[in-house]
Amino acid sequence: MARDGKLHEKYAEFFEKYGDIVRVALEAYETYAREVVYEWLGKMASLQGQPVNTSLYSLLIPFENMGRMGFSDNFGSIQKGKEDPMLHYLEVTLGSIGKLGAMYWPIALLNAIGGSSDHVAFQKLACKMVDKREKIADEEKEDILKYLIQDYRAKEPKAMRDHMMIYSEAQALMVAGTDTIGAALAFAFYFLARDPQVQQKLYAELEPLYGRTMSGEFTNHDLGEAEAPYLNAIINETMRMFNPTCSNGPRSTPPEGLEVDGVFIPGKVDVYVPIHAMHRSAKFFREPNNFIPERWTTRPDLMIDKRAYHPFLLGPHTCVGRRIAFIVIRFVLAYTTWYYEFGFAPGEDGVAIHRDAVNGQILKAGKLQCVFTQRA
Repeated sequence: MARDGKLHEKYAEFFEKYGDIVRVALEAYETYAREVVYEWLGKMASLQGQPVNTSLYSLLIPFENMGRMGFSDNFGSIQKGKEDPMLHYLEVTLGSIGKLGAMYWPIALLNAIGGSSDHVAFQKLACKMVDKREKIADEEKEDILKYLIQDYRAKEPKAMRDHMMIYSEAQALMVAGTDTIGAALAFAFYFLARDPQVQQKLYAELEPLYGRTMSGEFTNHDLGEAEAPYLNAIINETMRMFNPTCSNGPRSTPPEGLEVDGVFIPGKVDVYVPIHAMHRSAKFFREPNNFIPERWTTRPDLMIDKRAYHPFLLGPHTCVGRRIAFIVIRFVLAYTTWYYEFGFAPGEDGVAIHRDAVNGQILKAGKLQCVFTQRA
């Protein structure tokens, strides 16, 4: 799964140059996200108050959304209520990369000799999805692959100069569009289910926003930071405490080297600063181990240095899918809270979601059983 810096910079450059197109596309992506959320709400209605593993559905929802936004494909995973084989391939592939740390040569070696069966299956599946999407007329579907394919077929491509780059980015899209959002949703559900007061406060904020722009619906604009500060504070605080990417990406020191807290680091050395460690550091946040959404709204005194918060990375390597991620997370939390009250299922103590969480390059939450009750 090629994700080197140069490739990612070209991808970012592509979206920078086609910014207007991306903004138009985001409107279509809102429609996809809303469709997926309604499938989730329908699933809740069919279960009629039975315990639900929210950590599982926190993966299925963005997985289904990724299929539509990325490839114009419908996997039907929410209705099935179980992990798709592709999610297994993703977990195994990312887990292998996480265990190897910064050593990428073993992955290249495995690819050269055939790789593990799961890793190969993941790569083949990504290629198959690209090949399937290329058979559809460019203008027929509004998805991310549409623009990558158009760029590749252009006389002078801006970023997709080789077909293998599309295959590579398809793999990256599967990861970025599923696992990262899944982790954020899983722990957001945990915090909301754990504290009815947080849930009620969010519901009160949503009341004047429902139907404001679109009759009977929420829109991403109405759920933005200015209009829905508490919703976004919940999202920010969740990702501060349990950021989907725990380890951060590497950065190279300048040729002359640099000194950090009295320690000299030579030049041209790759260094890592774990996001989790920074987000939980008392150097940057007061009461760093406590979930306090108000630190983003009415309690700025709990912030020491907001610059330490960077869930989507910083600089030229920042996540290009940030806006899409927020659409999905905002919609899921807003619509779910609007239509349902929910809490821990009988016998659920909220321990497993932490105890069984795994950092496989992308954080995967442990199981959390919740019960959802439709609001009157």
